[in-house]
Amino acid sequence: MKQVTLKEPDGHGYFPDSVSVRGTKHLHSLRVLAEQGERAVLLFCVAHEGIADVAAAAHIDATYAAALAEASASGVEVLAYGIDVEREQGRPIGVGLTRHLPVRL
Repeated sequence: MKQVTLKEPDGHGYFPDSVSVRGTKHLHSLRVLAEQGERAVLLFCVAHEGIADVAAAAHIDATYAAALAEASASGVEVLAYGIDVEREQGRPIGVGLTRHLPVRL
């Protein structure tokens, strides 16, 4: 699961918002699982209301963007959902997936 925090003025959301060596490593691990016949899913969670879709931020981390394309081509499912944080007395107590968002690969 990855939290999408970068929103561009055009309404597109991007991940990562900085170079993510760790995120690229996670994609490689998911790709290996998919190539072994396991179900592998990357879930982008979007808390920002103004984001209409999600894509890899190739303009920030081209290596991550290439790894995402490779992972998807290898069978990794790439999903994005808007989330709402449920609060009780001002404290977060849960997160709900509220809307499916397209992923631009």
